[in-house]
Amino acid sequence: MLASPAAGRTLSAAATPALAKLLAKMRGDVAAAVNTVKPVYARRRPFLVDDDPVCQPRAALEPSFDHLSGHTGWGTSVSLILAELIPTRATALLAQARDYGDSRVICGAHNASAVAAGRQAAAAVIARLHGDAAFRHDLDIARQELAREPE
Repeated sequence: MLASPAAGRTLSAAATPALAKLLAKMRGDVAAAVNTVKPVYARRRPFLVDDDPVCQPRAALEPSFDHLSGHTGWGTSVSLILAELIPTRATALLAQARDYGDSRVICGAHNASAVAAGRQAAAAVIARLHGDAAFRHDLDIARQELAREPE
């Protein structure tokens, strides 16, 4: 379970199964958008270039590239969906996603441009998904589910 102050409610596969299904289905789209671009740029992470500190285990990050930030892409994608589904909490949800992306720079895992690109990729993926009837159907089911949940 994830008690999300930004969402104003508990989000979990048990409490919000339609939302969990929607997010699980879109995860592959977000990952594909990020993972197809990373090897094209093949930019090394900042801590590998400047020997700066990083707040995650270096060995876990070293094999992957800096540009673009997958964590930021996923966090932004989820926040965009949640902001659409819970519009009264949109400001808090989007601020939380922004902070999460910024933390990737502060942590030393990414450059600021990689975080910005992760945000842009997320927006593009979510916009593209809105053109898919099955996605919109799943989104509507999640919206109905969240409307039944008290804030």
